[in-house]
Amino acid sequence: MAGISHEIRNPVNAIIGIAHLLKNESDREVQEDLVNTLIQASENLRELTSNILDFTKLQAGRVPRKLSAVNLRKDLTAGLFSFATVARAKGVDFIIDIGDDVPEHIVIDKVRGMQIILNLVSNAVKFTEKGSVTVEIKALELNGEQATIFFGVRDTGIGIPEDKRMSIFEPFHQGGANISMKHGGSGLGLSIASMLVAGAGGELKLKSRVGKGSEFSFVLRVGIPEDGEICCEEENYSPEELLAGRKVLIVDDNAVNLLVASRTFEKWKIGHAIARHGEEALARVQEEDFAVVLMDLHMPVMDGYQATRAIRNLGDEKFRRLPIIALSGSVGYAMEEEHSTGFTDFLGKPYKPQDLLDKVLKQVVEIS
Repeated sequence: MAGISHEIRNPVNAIIGIAHLLKNESDREVQEDLVNTLIQASENLRELTSNILDFTKLQAGRVPRKLSAVNLRKDLTAGLFSFATVARAKGVDFIIDIGDDVPEHIVIDKVRGMQIILNLVSNAVKFTEKGSVTVEIKALELNGEQATIFFGVRDTGIGIPEDKRMSIFEPFHQGGANISMKHGGSGLGLSIASMLVAGAGGELKLKSRVGKGSEFSFVLRVGIPEDGEICCEEENYSPEELLAGRKVLIVDDNAVNLLVASRTFEKWKIGHAIARHGEEALARVQEEDFAVVLMDLHMPVMDGYQATRAIRNLGDEKFRRLPIIALSGSVGYAMEEEHSTGFTDFLGKPYKPQDLLDKVLKQVVEIS
């Protein structure tokens, strides 16, 4: 907890300090530099809190698997784009090597599968100052409806000493105080990746030489979908096109959250309205039509659970079909209760603006 407290205080201190500097800064270039640093500090804090939540859910066995047909090459390339950019900015080659015999689509838990790869790649990029980071995927066996796939992330970074190779998979451990001081981080990434791999039926393995680099790898047995199970590719539309003439209802009692969400939708030129508690939301959805409702869970007067149940019980079919996205910092713990309440989807706080937009557009596409 001392280590986690330290990691939380660093970005919080940066956010508070930069906010005060911005308040009194008029130079445009300096403002831009401060804002970029503020965004990075916020992202570090968001990543840390997400890792803590994921680790807690995994320990409690509260992470259900959701299997679907995934376009491995497309999704992996898109998901790793930001890491490739960071690596190349450091002068490190970033290579994605997917064997020709790997099926175009495989059946896997996309969210958790990508999380494993992203955690491993994040570490590889962080600890590699020269050379390369390589993501290798190859088919070890193909058998009709199933395939045995090798996933590996290899780097030419600092390597891991022999006496640290077991402990690095332990939570909050980074293989030494000097590594923690130099590179930062919570020490949860490998623990999470290891538990996710085990949950999918595999084992996360390590090969490493100090000063030469490391390779983390695992093997999974996955399904190969039939043609009918593969959804067609979505057409690309702008948010303005998809939400033209539609409105989003934002339900939240926190003034800052309302301000951020409202300004975000204004930037995207998306119509929206505000409700400050569930009772107000219940009245608003009966007064006008909304494409999506963003529902905070913990509010006075009527909370998000009560409001969603009340909306679903209004009787008209449109209220049973109305997309309602739950917004909560504790969304992972209340998943079972929220499913029974009638939420369509969930978005944990804190979230990126793009994550919010993706959730809203997903619901609009599905009901169109």
